[in-house]
Amino acid sequence: MDKENIFTYKLLMLYIMDGLAQSFTPQDVIEIFVKLELLNAFSVGELYDELLESGLIVSSEKNRERCVLSSDGVDTLESFLDSINSTHKNLIDTELSIRKHIDDERRYSSSNYYKVADNMTKTELYFKDESGEEITISLRTSTNSDAEIICDNWDKYAREIQAKIMEMLRISSGD
Repeated sequence: MDKENIFTYKLLMLYIMDGLAQSFTPQDVIEIFVKLELLNAFSVGELYDELLESGLIVSSEKNRERCVLSSDGVDTLESFLDSINSTHKNLIDTELSIRKHIDDERRYSSSNYYKVADNMTKTELYFKDESGEEITISLRTSTNSDAEIICDNWDKYAREIQAKIMEMLRISSGD
């Protein structure tokens, strides 16, 4: 692969990762590339590792297998978004839409945390119930241990927390 193709494929990877919205695994990205016949799994894995090493994606502190786009990754994608081939964009958007529809059929919760700076951790909490109500919370903590406690409690009590938040938000002010 020449340098131009490598850049193009890395940009497509960032586009896919951005479209996945929540945190993703290498397998998520590999599945899309292989299904769309853009690259083989081995090449995708190599490029994924390069994006991770370059800091354009960062791994979760809770689950090293899961990653998110870093702010540099988002900036890079935004800077070069117009250079992505529209045919590739359409293929990817269609696949992401199919995946979102499948995910929407499921109820689930997730939590992860990522080191974003010295003494700064970003914690992401997500829950979707069977009726389709969703809640996404993004918090910043000063320590990994705080983030880990928050994630553990979210994993245990997401349904109850989501229900309480929705209840409180629906209370009409009688004051």
